[in-house]
Amino acid sequence: MFIMHLVGDLHQPLHVEDAYRGGNEIKPVCFAKACANNNLHSVWDKYIPHKICGLKNAASNEEEKVAAAEWADKLFNLNSENGVSAQSECADLSNPNTCSLSWAKESNTWICRYVLKESVEWLESNDLSKDYHEGAVPIVENLIGKAGARLGAWLNALAASSNVRNENNQKFLGDERPGL
Repeated sequence: MFIMHLVGDLHQPLHVEDAYRGGNEIKPVCFAKACANNNLHSVWDKYIPHKICGLKNAASNEEEKVAAAEWADKLFNLNSENGVSAQSECADLSNPNTCSLSWAKESNTWICRYVLKESVEWLESNDLSKDYHEGAVPIVENLIGKAGARLGAWLNALAASSNVRNENNQKFLGDERPGL
């Protein structure tokens, strides 16, 4: 669960940025009719993905699961079209900083390019569910799609490493039966 959370967070631009505490201090921010307790961080964490998936803000867990599965299929297809796969992504277990810092840097480039391109005053006085959302969609889909491929690559590498260790331990013990 930790690895899944970490890889996901590395692909959310405001999780790799300290300006305004990752967007948490930019408020109130309106997204459609939701304004009162929102901040820019919640817009990127929840509202943009929900709108992409056609979910209402108060979607049930079951609705979120169905939408997430459909979105995952869409993002997998987008990754395939763009040549992104688990095999093409960084999965260097010997130096995890290489991958994670590279991913964080890629995510962070979107802070100036898009996320905080407008002034804080603009972000706090406009409905971000319109033009701002439309500009964010390809960024979010690209980053979340890559997060899925990268998580897959990382988990595959961990599983392969674990299998090699298990095989070596079995040979060391003189017993090559599975499970021992």
